Amino acid sequence: MEGTCALCHNYSDLLESHRIPKFITRSIKKHSFTKRLRNASDPNKPVQDSDKDYLLCATCEERFSKKETLFNQKVLQPFRSKRLTSFNYDEWLYYFITSVSWRTLYYDVMEADQLLERGFNEKSIPAIKQAEQNMREYLLGEKKFLENIDNHIVFIHEENVLNNSSYDYSTFCNGAFGYLYGQKSTGSLYVLHVLAGIMIVSIIKKSPAERWKNTFVKMEPGKIKSTQIVSSPVIGELEYQKEQIAKAMKNMSKSQQEELIKKIEKDPEGFLKSSSAIKYKKQ
Repeated sequence: MEGTCALCHNYSDLLESHRIPKFITRSIKKHSFTKRLRNASDPNKPVQDSDKDYLLCATCEERFSKKETLFNQKVLQPFRSKRLTSFNYDEWLYYFITSVSWRTLYYDVMEADQLLERGFNEKSIPAIKQAEQNMREYLLGEKKFLENIDNHIVFIHEENVLNNSSYDYSTFCNGAFGYLYGQKSTGSLYVLHVLAGIMIVSIIKKSPAERWKNTFVKMEPGKIKSTQIVSSPVIGELEYQKEQIAKAMKNMSKSQQEELIKKIEKDPEGFLKSSSAIKYKKQ
């Protein structure tokens, strides 16, 4: 399909681009028992792939692909296989987080009227549009750094303290979602994504009371250390999503539940080896 690339704005053949990087959902499917995905809003309809659109040209897809490979190799797979949460990184990590956040912001800017319907006030729209533009220019190499935007990475597991609580890895290890979040009382703005148990956040506008320990991602070589401590309004979205996941499980139809039970009875060993069984093995 031909069209204008959302990133470089050149008219070219467009490729189908996943809103959530494909390697994330591929990893979730690989480690899950059913090898399929489910949407919390429609748990009775298993799907094979996540949302994708004709968004980027081949050149811009390649810009993102290199950083996605590094994130997969150096962050995602070590965390999923060994729960490793301390690692060294270079500028590629900042670029990767920005690329994922930009994709979400791009759709929000294209559908600005819906932002108002979602509760964002008109005063926040210019800041959202400016952030999208700044991210785009950085991703293209037109800016060397992003002003007033902080990137963070948070591993969702029991050892980290998030808003004075801890969250089980098992709750989010098979989750992949992201969106723009704003707090009305403070005007703070965040782009958050949960990628198979790893939360990445781009802060557009901070809340007056923010604490992020061992999470900040620099635009230069650095190291993420354990243990992470976070106090921020955006962490409240983990609690909300936890409730949505629990609700989806309750809303799964009897036929879907019976089908899943039959598969487990047929291959109990395969179930116990999968990420789907983590929380049950802890009980």
